[in-house]
Amino acid sequence: MTAGSIAEAFKYAGLYAYDFGTHISFGYTAGEIAVLRGSEAHRGGRVLAIYRVNEAGGFELRGARDEDIGGREAMAFLRGDAGAARRDYDTIVAAAKDDPLPCPVEAQLARLYGFDPANVTSLAYPIGAGTAVASWLTIHRLDLGDRVRVGRDVNASVAASDGLHISGAQLPALMCHDDRPPDLVLQSVACTWQR
Repeated sequence: MTAGSIAEAFKYAGLYAYDFGTHISFGYTAGEIAVLRGSEAHRGGRVLAIYRVNEAGGFELRGARDEDIGGREAMAFLRGDAGAARRDYDTIVAAAKDDPLPCPVEAQLARLYGFDPANVTSLAYPIGAGTAVASWLTIHRLDLGDRVRVGRDVNASVAASDGLHISGAQLPALMCHDDRPPDLVLQSVACTWQR
């Protein structure tokens, strides 16, 4: 599926599609999916994560497990040198001030046990927004980390790891999707594009 322009497509990164059986609508938040599933008329639908948005404005969809709805994944940039990790973190924060990321991203700088190397700059974002975040990093030509780890397990590992959490920031984002009121969600189910 395509949303049209690249900018239009990227605003759907990290959101969900809902297969009603007769049609699919794109651009629901996790909270809005809960509204649809709680509705007698729509509870039998299938949830699809907008897993990847490509440079041509196309979507890759995947069936979403209940435990993944509203979940997060992360990129962790690992450095042997603490000063280099600090520069990675500061560079990302500065770039986001000038050019906001395409979706909500939480940045963290830490020295974490269980990571090798242990100096970690991590970016956590909604599941499915990884391609949009990676594209933003590529556009800014940021050279980050001696090693890189990516995925849901990385987000869980960063969150659960013992160590020293040095800095953290919610980065500026172009799109921060708030849940719409339930009556608006239910009134708009016939619309293909929800945003």
